[in-house]
Amino acid sequence: MNYLMWRLHRNQLLVAGGALIVLTVVLLILPKSDNHAIEAIVYVTIVMPLLLGLFWGAPLLAKEFEDGTNGLAWTQGVTRRRWLRSNLMWAILAAAVWGAAVTAVVTWWSLAEVSLGRSRLGPGPFDIQGIVPLAYSVFAVVLGIAVGSMFRRVLPAMATTLAAFVAVRVVIAVLVRPHFMSPVSRVVSLAQGLPAGAWLLSNPAYVGPNGTLLTYQPANRFWAFQGIETGVFIVLAAGLVALAYRMVLTRDA
Repeated sequence: MNYLMWRLHRNQLLVAGGALIVLTVVLLILPKSDNHAIEAIVYVTIVMPLLLGLFWGAPLLAKEFEDGTNGLAWTQGVTRRRWLRSNLMWAILAAAVWGAAVTAVVTWWSLAEVSLGRSRLGPGPFDIQGIVPLAYSVFAVVLGIAVGSMFRRVLPAMATTLAAFVAVRVVIAVLVRPHFMSPVSRVVSLAQGLPAGAWLLSNPAYVGPNGTLLTYQPANRFWAFQGIETGVFIVLAAGLVALAYRMVLTRDA
């Protein structure tokens, strides 16, 4: 079964490996001081897990159901559970390795230090550093697989994966992440300003002639936030795995 998985998905693996090589070469020639280059790398890195979910996760089961090849596998001594387990195991492993590799390459490029002067906790820099890109990649692939097991057609699965992934990412980044831990509110002098690396959550409120009320997340919470958000996406991925099992094991072929 493992050899069959390799034969079926080796093209996706080769494309993903090629994309990683291209990204590495681009980073080698891009100047680290170019703000436009930095902005482009931020966007490319953010969208990569989505592409993984769209072009690998969503068609993984949906195309087999659409073409009827799943029935052939199930009548050749391969149970539904084993068939699904093999697909999930290799897809999740590949997504995790690929996400970790992309993150390592981007971090090596020192994007953390030159990310447009923004806080590492804010949208953008936070999403391409640490361990969360790995979780995004796993979530995107499992989302595509689960949606494909529901719709059993490639195009609806891809469209739903796109909408669901973007919605979840935006909701967590904009509405949930700022409240992973209670924000700090303090009055500082105009000369002090925002602490280095802090993520400002609201517009400064002027208190008296020389004071400003700031509400922010301190920079030293970066890894705590990384752990929390990674846990959120892993839990969501686990729920989607359970959904995929339910769809495959309980529905007719």
